Amino acid sequence: MKVVREGEANWPQQDWLLGAPPDANASPDFNLVSALPVSRLPPQDVLAALRACLVRHESLRSLLHVAEGEPARQQVTAPPRSDRDLDAVVEVTTAALAPEVLAQASRHYFDISREWPIRAVLSMQDGRVNQLGLVADHSAVDAWGIKVLREELELLLTGGVRAAVDPLQPLDLSNWERTDAGQTHLRRALRFWGTQLGELSAVQASPPGEPAVGEPRFRRCSIASESLLDSAEAASRGCRVSMPTVFLAAFGAALCEVLDRPVVGIQVECLNRPTRSALHAVGKMNLRAPVVARRDELRSSLGIRALYAQQTAAQRWAHANPVDVRKLCVDVLQTKCSPSGLMDIDVAGSVFNYVDGSASRPELEPLVADRDKIVDWSRVHRRGARRRFWVLRAAGLVYAGVDWKDGSMNAAEAHRLLECVAEHVTRIGAGPDR
Repeated sequence: MKVVREGEANWPQQDWLLGAPPDANASPDFNLVSALPVSRLPPQDVLAALRACLVRHESLRSLLHVAEGEPARQQVTAPPRSDRDLDAVVEVTTAALAPEVLAQASRHYFDISREWPIRAVLSMQDGRVNQLGLVADHSAVDAWGIKVLREELELLLTGGVRAAVDPLQPLDLSNWERTDAGQTHLRRALRFWGTQLGELSAVQASPPGEPAVGEPRFRRCSIASESLLDSAEAASRGCRVSMPTVFLAAFGAALCEVLDRPVVGIQVECLNRPTRSALHAVGKMNLRAPVVARRDELRSSLGIRALYAQQTAAQRWAHANPVDVRKLCVDVLQTKCSPSGLMDIDVAGSVFNYVDGSASRPELEPLVADRDKIVDWSRVHRRGARRRFWVLRAAGLVYAGVDWKDGSMNAAEAHRLLECVAEHVTRIGAGPDR
């Protein structure tokens, strides 16, 4: 592959690589998978759309190189100029075999130093494409990024007009981090973290303790609900805050209730794209920001709007040096954590993420048949904090779930936490000041 430019990996990339699974064979566990219906188009049209996305987003054709004791580096390779340049990343199959082929592709181990972090599966019926399957390595694409990629492909395949916004490229972000403006931002972001962690240190019950030995096991309970979406939309209108704020407020209130604490800290993942160019980027930008949720404040619309203001500040300062943040966590919270990235720092034991307008993940499809019923999963592949509340909004439904680390809670407690979140969303939707 011809390298057209290169440089150090940016901090979101470094953070993921610092906390990468110790077992290289575990990498496929974190692959992102999506399937896009196609209106029986000729394969050359689908390949042209895919090629356009690879031209537009450098993260889909970048290589990452990791050497112990040195910053990771990235190399941007030349964009594809013809369909033949896609041979290594595209597999064509029949409609009957497509589910099996996509499932197999989802288990692909990406050698991120040698190959593009993307795979595509074209499902063919009578010489036409009826589905485009996508698989991406998590080092290059996050949950928001796969949503962006899917939406761009939908527009290209239906003749729509793509937004005239140049996406933020990973190497450009890395170069900015090393400018005077970038360095000033990182210093201010670290001060924001210090302020937030200082508030948490005053209420944290006890340090999380020594990191667990070996790869931790995570479990999940989740639900799909139309009524929960209706309540959240009503809460968003009534409190004049965003949908993520509604679910963050409900999660904070539920944590305070279940853990019996007046204040909890939550690392928020859905704050990482503060600019238009970042919003239109496929590349990984997953750095978290700490938010402090106070039980008393979450009982009123005024308090929920204060949380929204805190989110806004956190969004501005989420982009920080994860190595410096890790040191700060150890110093301020007196916590012990594994020598990895910010991804695995148990700052307050809880993480929140929200993705809007995303296609539902294939593994969540069984939830649709049992709406409003909590479903248990024996194991999920996860990294990081002890508990994580996540929300996906897609196709008139909300998919919500709690992932938890073995030993941090049991299934009954996780069910109660998820039920409590739903109760608080309903309460806020009905009017939190009543």
